[in-house]
Order: sequence, then C-alpha cells, then structure tokens
Amino acid sequence: MVERVHRHLKAAIMCHNSTQWTEVLLRVLLGIRSSWKQDIQASSAELVYSETLHLPGEFLSPKENNCTEDFITIAARLRSHMAKLTAKPAKWHREMVHFIYPKV
Repeated sequence: MVERVHRHLKAAIMCHNSTQWTEVLLRVLLGIRSSWKQDIQASSAELVYSETLHLPGEFLSPKENNCTEDFITIAARLRSHMAKLTAKPAKWHREMVHFIYPKV
C-alpha cells in the first residue's frame, strides 16, 4: 500500500517541468490531500480532519524583512504555476470485446 502512495507521489512530481523537486513537493502534496475522490464523495483531508483543507499558514509565514513582498512573490509564483496546468486527457488502455453467442 505504501508503494502505491509513493508511485502516485513520484508520478505527480515528474509531471512538473522543474529540476527542483523540493519546490514542487508542497504543491503536489497539497493537491493530493485536497483532490476530490468521486467514489467516496470527499477528499483525503475531509476524511482525516472532517473539514476541507485550507492552505497551511506555514507556507505563507511572514518574515521579519519585507514580508509584503514575500506574499506577493509567492502569490505570483502560485498564480503563474496554476495558469500553466492543463487537464490530462483520458486514455482507454484496451478495447471492450463484446461476446455474442454463436447461435444468435
């Protein structure tokens, strides 16, 4: 089960066009935790915390020097990254073979 989670995490990190996986890791983990699971009608965070996931304050913790610029820079980087995301088209890995009884 752990290998499946790691495989999913690695695939999500590799989808990003970045050489620094540490910058991508926070967004990927946030996306995995907050993604909507259609079959259970909830996200992972809602199952664990019984509420929707909010952006943790530690990502945007103010620094002592020029904290306003840091918020603007982080927001601009996040906005530009989200604008580049596109949905991945669905794939069918096999064709459905229909059985027809020979005497019909």
